[in-house]
Amino acid sequence: MEEKETKFSFKVISIVLAFLLLISAIPISSMAAGGKITVTDSFVTYKHSVKKPGTDHIFIWDWAYMPMYEINGQEAYCIDPYRSAGSTAEPNYPNSVWWSFSREKREQIALALIYGKPGNFEAINKLIENDPNAETFEKRKQFAYLATKLIIWQYCLDLRDLNTAEVSDSQFSQELLWAFFGRNFEYTVSMQKVYNYIDNLLTTHKTIPSFASKYSSNSPTIKLEWKGDHYEATLKDTNGVLDRFDFSGNHDGVNITQVGNTLTLYTNPGETLKSSEIVISATKEMPVDDTDAQLITWGGDGQDMVTGVNGYADPVPAYFKVAVDTVSLGVEKSSVDYNGVEVQKPDSRYSGLYFKITGTDGTEEILGPTDVNGQIRSGTGVKTIRCQIGETYTIEELGLKNGDSYYLPDNYTKPEPVTYTPSSADAGKVIIKSFTNSGETDLNWKIQKTVVDESGNVYTGKDKLADWYFKITGGNLPPEGLTVGPTDSYGYVDVDFDFRYDTTYTVEELGKMVNDEIVFPDDYIKPENQTASFTKTSQDSYTLQMKFENKYAPNDLIIKKSVVNAEGTQLTKPSSEYSGWYFKVTGGNLPSEGLIVGPTNSNGELSGTVSQLAGTSLKKGTYTVEELGLKSSDGDYYFPDIYSKPENIQTELNNSVETVTVTNTQMKFEYQIQKTITDKDGETISAPSKLHSGLYFKVTAPDGTSTVIGATDEYGKTPAYTVTKTGTYTVEELGTKNSDGSYTLGDEFLNPEKISFEITSADAGKVKTVEFDNDYAEYSYSIKKSIKQSDGSMMTAPNDKLAGWYFEVTSPTGDKTTVGPTDNYGNTNTIEATTGTWTIKELGVVGAEGGYVIPDDYMIPAAKTVNITRENANQTTVFEFVNTMDLHSMVVQKLSEDDKIEGITFYAYMPDGNGGIIKNPVTGQPYEMRAITDKNGLAVFNEVPSGVWIVQEENVPEWYIKPEPQTIIVKGSGAKDFTYSLNADGGMTITGYKGTGGQVDIPSTIDGYPVTEIADYVFNANPHVMSVTIPGTVTKIGQAAFMYASLKTVVLPANLEEIPFSCFAKCPNIRNVYVYGKDTKIDNYAFQGSGFIGINATMYGYTGSPAETYANNNGIKFVSLGTYAANEILNEEETTEAVTEPAETTEEITEETEATEPAETIEATDEVTETTEPTTETVEEPPAEETTESPTETADVPTTEEEAGTLNKKKDDIYYKDESLDVSLPPENEKLSN
Repeated sequence: MEEKETKFSFKVISIVLAFLLLISAIPISSMAAGGKITVTDSFVTYKHSVKKPGTDHIFIWDWAYMPMYEINGQEAYCIDPYRSAGSTAEPNYPNSVWWSFSREKREQIALALIYGKPGNFEAINKLIENDPNAETFEKRKQFAYLATKLIIWQYCLDLRDLNTAEVSDSQFSQELLWAFFGRNFEYTVSMQKVYNYIDNLLTTHKTIPSFASKYSSNSPTIKLEWKGDHYEATLKDTNGVLDRFDFSGNHDGVNITQVGNTLTLYTNPGETLKSSEIVISATKEMPVDDTDAQLITWGGDGQDMVTGVNGYADPVPAYFKVAVDTVSLGVEKSSVDYNGVEVQKPDSRYSGLYFKITGTDGTEEILGPTDVNGQIRSGTGVKTIRCQIGETYTIEELGLKNGDSYYLPDNYTKPEPVTYTPSSADAGKVIIKSFTNSGETDLNWKIQKTVVDESGNVYTGKDKLADWYFKITGGNLPPEGLTVGPTDSYGYVDVDFDFRYDTTYTVEELGKMVNDEIVFPDDYIKPENQTASFTKTSQDSYTLQMKFENKYAPNDLIIKKSVVNAEGTQLTKPSSEYSGWYFKVTGGNLPSEGLIVGPTNSNGELSGTVSQLAGTSLKKGTYTVEELGLKSSDGDYYFPDIYSKPENIQTELNNSVETVTVTNTQMKFEYQIQKTITDKDGETISAPSKLHSGLYFKVTAPDGTSTVIGATDEYGKTPAYTVTKTGTYTVEELGTKNSDGSYTLGDEFLNPEKISFEITSADAGKVKTVEFDNDYAEYSYSIKKSIKQSDGSMMTAPNDKLAGWYFEVTSPTGDKTTVGPTDNYGNTNTIEATTGTWTIKELGVVGAEGGYVIPDDYMIPAAKTVNITRENANQTTVFEFVNTMDLHSMVVQKLSEDDKIEGITFYAYMPDGNGGIIKNPVTGQPYEMRAITDKNGLAVFNEVPSGVWIVQEENVPEWYIKPEPQTIIVKGSGAKDFTYSLNADGGMTITGYKGTGGQVDIPSTIDGYPVTEIADYVFNANPHVMSVTIPGTVTKIGQAAFMYASLKTVVLPANLEEIPFSCFAKCPNIRNVYVYGKDTKIDNYAFQGSGFIGINATMYGYTGSPAETYANNNGIKFVSLGTYAANEILNEEETTEAVTEPAETTEEITEETEATEPAETIEATDEVTETTEPTTETVEEPPAEETTESPTETADVPTTEEEAGTLNKKKDDIYYKDESLDVSLPPENEKLSN
């Protein structure tokens, strides 16, 4: 086997060697344990060395053992790398590593056992039996075992491709071989020979002979050559695997001999192939073909192994096809006439003929029929049969087909059969053999039908000339004669038959086809029979013409319908009043039960005359016409109530066509609609009134046509309306009429049901009054207040907290009304309403200083929009508002060296920043509370609103060091610090701020709606706000929203549409403005009066943006953030901050502060917050007023284009940092103590 030049990692070699040495070093017991099978071994001792690829390092082992295992007397192969061999093993071990291999790997290992040892040992033994170093049978067994073992390990270590069986790195495989047997091992040459032999069988396992295919469907076709008396071909296999297949033998007439890599194919002289194409196949021969052979997997206390070999269940087939050159043989017909002149094609005399072709072996095939050109077609080509070269074929004309037999016409002579033997020169060609008949003149007969009236005028219409039949008798015709017809629209019929010369034929006119029977019409005079004969002529074709003339004298009746109204005026045609009528005609030659005709069309006419409708001519006589009326869906005839039935009409037919007009007179009907109205108590609203007037109705007649009537007067009556139909009428109320012609039913009425009324013949000459009643609709609403408590439960009514709430209600017309107060169940009074869209906004309760306020311990619900529709009529619509309480718990723990921690009073209050205490806007009382510690030193403050609280110990004995007050920030829902409203587009607008200041975070959503706008003046002149975080969802900021604020740095989101008038006016400390919107517009007075703008402030923005234009126009330094790119700006989920510098206050706010000796700020969320850390900074108790200096504020902002470019990419960056406001929480182990 040729060695392949590839490279492989030495690391893998080392792994394999480790595997080999490990299993070689473990002694194996020869004792069986627990009924298991004993694993035995023998060893091959050798020296070996391995050179690391790419280096000069050589690893040498002085000795090593290569074990050869056996189980139950069969060689066993390890398949479990990196585990030592055990002393015993169990067959079909359930957890064997064998089953962790893929199906393909298991198949390849099984194939290695088939081509190696034990499956192919007989061939391997012969391969090396003459090698000088393989002189003993035992050595040859070792070589076969070790070579097979090496290949199995290659599969286990994924060194062989599972599809091609190729080794992925042959250089490493050589190194592995040397490591396996030693570079200087005396047996290496014979071992390499065995290894290469098995390797070749594996890599060529799926290879088939070069002239074959793996699939019969696309196998190649081998064309045999004609050698004078037989066919022959020779095939050579260039893949070198033919010796592993057996194609020899006879295959349906093809003999095959196989020598080496050559196949010879030939037929016996005088024999032909049994089919046009023969598929020949063979399957690769395998060393193991015993289906009972079995491969067994073993497992136990050591490596898993396999023994035995399976019979190969996936054969490798090879296919090819054999064919010979053939000739396509066809037949074409020609003919000559009486004078020996060829009949021109196309001609009917060429068609319908059949031929028989008989081969040498007696097989017969029928071709036919021919067409008018004498050809036998198959699709678009000529139909042929396939003939083999060297075989003789006989073609015989059979003639025309009659059932299962064939005949030749009397006036033709039958040609002699023709023989044909294809030669090699004809191979692949289409051979057409021509047959010629000599015949006589083509005899034809044409009969003409004519019709004249009694005056001798000739009819030319199809109805008179078409569809006549004739019978010809005599001559060579059968005894019953030949019926021909029907005539065409010109009265002609051509007769096609094999007529004879000098023979007399008789022609009789039979009549027309009626109900599958030929009868002669009564209104025609039947002509006499005529006779004729053919005389011989030298013409190619002769046509005998015969004319039959009839006289026509019809009788017929035409019925028409006429309708006049109650005033005697005939209704205009067309009209539906004329359609659908039926009549019965009796007398004459009609059946005794008479003939029913109809229906009439919208002009009062039938679809034909009575004779046409009857399907037969009328004879002379008296006929009576009776009007039956209209026809119901179940087939009964009825006469409508609005008509008076006319008398029957009689008329005489005497070779004439009469018209009968049947006239009906309509009766008159009138109706009007009376409108009534009922209120919700069931009382009728009296008329006259405006509610009753101006109403319209749609009335649908029995025939489905609709009419709008109205309007009603003040008494609810419509004008009278005249109709001409009895039956059921449906009334639908439309309402009042709009200027555009449409109708509207006011919401003051409930949608009424349609009503029906009947008009019968009893109503003729009267005005029928139809009452239509409406229920009057009334609308009302009330408001219900609900409160969700801090634990998520709903507050139970009655409760005083549910009482006293007010709401602002905006009607559909824009009128605003204050509704309230609620009672202690949370309900307001019931208020009258109209349909339309209502908006309800919660105002709150009456505050201590008047006006409406929402307590700080409640979250503000969004305004609601509610539609009142007709479905809400006569019931009270309840609008429910739910507030969520925003209260928390705050816990203080007391520690003391003398353990006096119980009964200590702590005082907590909310400073207002001016030395005072913030007051409850509802009660007017200050926000302050006290709590006493328990035995654990815990003081618990309950129902604590969100905000900044100061907590201090009261009545501290003078011998204790007085602890510093603690600042605690209690945080609740961010939305509670704002007032807001819901926009029509589904966004929220921040309309006000009522928080305690510090760092303000505007939420991105409130009540599930995105915050998109900040209204005018929201943070105007607010001295407590230190910074404001603006979410990326905000697209609009109102005028003067930050006017007079102490802002130093302004960072605006990318989605902001405009910086409006005075938005940042009178902000003297602004030094940096970041505009991240590429299209954000800036009003000329947006920064009016801000001192540093235009002096030493810097504006950051994108090149080409309105920000750059504004900076250039106002002399402001501009720094580009680069060219705008969509992925470099804040998206809708990201936030930006507007940072303020707080004004001076008399209170030191300790939220997020850091001093030389910092006071601790502890943020309390909805969970219980415990503070235990002492402070070093004193906050005076109220009400004493002590002015403290605000902490110095410095801005750590980006001042370069690079820093600014980084700023807008990080969602969670703190865009502004005040070094004096750095939050730090106390360590958990520190407590509040004296």
